[in-house]
Amino acid sequence: MQLPSNWNQTIQSRGGHVLQSAEWASFQASIGRQPYYGMSDTWYWLAFNRQVTGLHYLLAAHNPIVTKDIDSALEALKIKASDLHCDFIRIEPVGKVTAEQMLSLGAKKIGDVQPAHTLVLNLTKSEDELRSGLESGHRNRINTAEKRGVSVHKTADLKMIPAFLRLLHDTADRAKITNHPDWYYQKMAENLIGQGMASFYVATVENKPASISLIFDWGDTRYYAHTGNDQILNRQYKAAVSNVWQMILDAKADGKKYFDFWGIAPPDQPNHPWAGITGFKKGFGGDIIGSVGSWDIPINRAKYQLYTAYRKMRGRK
Repeated sequence: MQLPSNWNQTIQSRGGHVLQSAEWASFQASIGRQPYYGMSDTWYWLAFNRQVTGLHYLLAAHNPIVTKDIDSALEALKIKASDLHCDFIRIEPVGKVTAEQMLSLGAKKIGDVQPAHTLVLNLTKSEDELRSGLESGHRNRINTAEKRGVSVHKTADLKMIPAFLRLLHDTADRAKITNHPDWYYQKMAENLIGQGMASFYVATVENKPASISLIFDWGDTRYYAHTGNDQILNRQYKAAVSNVWQMILDAKADGKKYFDFWGIAPPDQPNHPWAGITGFKKGFGGDIIGSVGSWDIPINRAKYQLYTAYRKMRGRK
């Protein structure tokens, strides 16, 4: 489905997220995930055709965006899913919607696909204000970065992809998490850098990459999307701190209003697996923004029940 020519402008004016951008839709379509959309005066959604364990579903990441009438938004999604013979819809509503409403409309709460909470830093503050909001350890590492041999640069060079993938693996192994497959990150970088929306930030020590981030710039926001760290170099030099600080300064200089850290642990879960990275991100300041999380809406109830039973057997929510 072709998005309207003014899609980005329209959804940016309504609080849209980069995961609903025309650029993201183009990337998803390039890997076989066709986009579909719906819109009214009070809501909009962008969903992608997906498959998992023999089931067909629509995924609306970080949306629908709703000011009211969540029931109308979900009904439009159900109609599209039925037309496409989907078995269920997976959504992450944002805006004027509550968990109680979702339950009353027949949605099933699942484990979060995208983090339900993020941290957003206001870049309209002065640099002095931003610096004063830093945690003292971060501030010290930033102030001494040059002396300690840490340097940072931004690049759109696709030759960085192998090093980026290596550091993603290094980070995932230490954190005991499962990343997307390498081909997905490679296609993402190639496509979004090619569209001018993404770039790499690289922090080096003695010409060796210690931290590499793939960031997205869209509308008035810079997104701290994906990062890999050399577990030895970064532990010793804390190069990721300088990397993020340079991203923030550059985004402010480019006229961005917000820096979105992408995801943090829920505020009431100090022992969450993301507690470590959450502490790192909070060290830069910012405000916590929350949503109701990820939900499924069954279309083919019999097949969806089999799917949920399978997920429970695998220990997944």
